[in-house]
Amino acid sequence: MRPARLRLGIVLVVVCVLFGALVAAMDARRATAMLGAASWGWIPIGLAATAASYFCLSAGYALLNRIFGIELGNRDLLEIGFVSTALNNLVSMAGVAGYSLRLLLLRRRGVAAGDVVGASLVHSYLNHLVMLSLLPAGLLYLLVNHPLGRTRSVALAVATGLATLVLAATTWMLVSRRARAGVAAGLAAVARIVLRRDVGAALRDLDTRLGRGVEAIRNRPSVLGAPLLCVILDWATSVAALGACFAAFGAPLHPGVLLTGFAIGVTAGFLSMLPGGLGVQEGSMAAIYVLLGVDYERAVLAAMLFRILYYIVPFGVSLGLYARLMRGTVPVDTPSARNQKVTGP
Repeated sequence: MRPARLRLGIVLVVVCVLFGALVAAMDARRATAMLGAASWGWIPIGLAATAASYFCLSAGYALLNRIFGIELGNRDLLEIGFVSTALNNLVSMAGVAGYSLRLLLLRRRGVAAGDVVGASLVHSYLNHLVMLSLLPAGLLYLLVNHPLGRTRSVALAVATGLATLVLAATTWMLVSRRARAGVAAGLAAVARIVLRRDVGAALRDLDTRLGRGVEAIRNRPSVLGAPLLCVILDWATSVAALGACFAAFGAPLHPGVLLTGFAIGVTAGFLSMLPGGLGVQEGSMAAIYVLLGVDYERAVLAAMLFRILYYIVPFGVSLGLYARLMRGTVPVDTPSARNQKVTGP
């Protein structure tokens, strides 16, 4: 318990330092004037865009669950997708918290763990595919309109290249049975050494179920159309929510500028491994928008408002849904559960 508390304490200190640095660098008078002159009528628009974003993301997740043979009611799938995403966005590092919550809620409903993880992996892959498509577009806009010098340009190019390599490796692992088997064997060996547990059977089961889902997609590639469209709409509406935050402070941005700051800020927050990218996302967004001509105070206030509208408010709403999902759940006889009984754990 002590190491966990120590890590949590370190994370909280880092987050406080990052936010403190952002606030300390602001001109207090300018920031106060902007808050006083803000057009708060944009807040409902930002909340509507946030709601649309979470709905699209949850709908895409529900559709992918169907591909993996998970036949729960639409309400349960949508709500599980929402609460797990809200948790992921606010506090998770590398998606662990949200995926663990999905596993808990779906296992309580009799769904095989392999199907839960398989659907989540494909959904996460589609999300990162779109995110890494936005990043080069944002970097290209930045490099063309605001040259950064050789060192920074090379650093950004290397970061983009590494992110693309990760996506390529993930794609290869998803489509290649041999690659998945190799990764599973490697993970099992590490678990035996580090955890002193044999997880080979569980990993082989995950590989089987993931392979079944990938095979269904290969046989009918069109089944990915609707989930991919939902993911694209999710990102588009989240950018619109950020745009409403800037408009609230009297700074409607050019779409290219808005997209560039969003793509780089969100990617930096994700790569930081801090819970929800706290501090890093806001700092990166502010830095990019200042580079693109936005006032520093306006950029910081808009980024912080976006944190409240897009991360904190949905998490608060999700707490009520979480209570309903945890009450009275009884395992149901789904195809996923029947397959698990046949194939074993």
